[in-house]
Amino acid sequence: MGILIHNVNIVFPGERIDQTSIRFEDGVISGVGPDVGQDGDTVTDGRGRLLTPGLIDLHVHGVMRCCFDNGPDDLRAAAGCFARFGTTTVLPTVVPHLGEDLLDRLAALAGALEIAEGVHMPGLHLEGPFVALPGAGCDVIPGDLGLLEEMLSACRG
Repeated sequence: MGILIHNVNIVFPGERIDQTSIRFEDGVISGVGPDVGQDGDTVTDGRGRLLTPGLIDLHVHGVMRCCFDNGPDDLRAAAGCFARFGTTTVLPTVVPHLGEDLLDRLAALAGALEIAEGVHMPGLHLEGPFVALPGAGCDVIPGDLGLLEEMLSACRG
């Protein structure tokens, strides 16, 4: 059956906050309101707490003591940390320092995305090397379509 959370304050962004119930089935909201529960549902008391949509972080270099630039082990460890902050989706930001192992490092990070658990990571945010102005430690080079295609391939698209 489904999952029912009752006695919860649900945020309808930009509209209102209602104290009511919410029901999920197969990971999707199937109903909101006082009478949405069904026999057989797993029921959780929200204890009057606030329930909001998950946060999406489009630019984050790491969390806690994990830094994505350190490699796939830090990426996987970090994935388990975001839920406590209400974050459900993260775009890990890395600074792709140029070097012979650049493509291998990107490929390893992309591979870690596929096995990371605890937060949705739909891809990587590469901070450089094709930026207009140098700064923040990014290597800056002129546009290079061949290198860009290699980087995209290493990142699995």
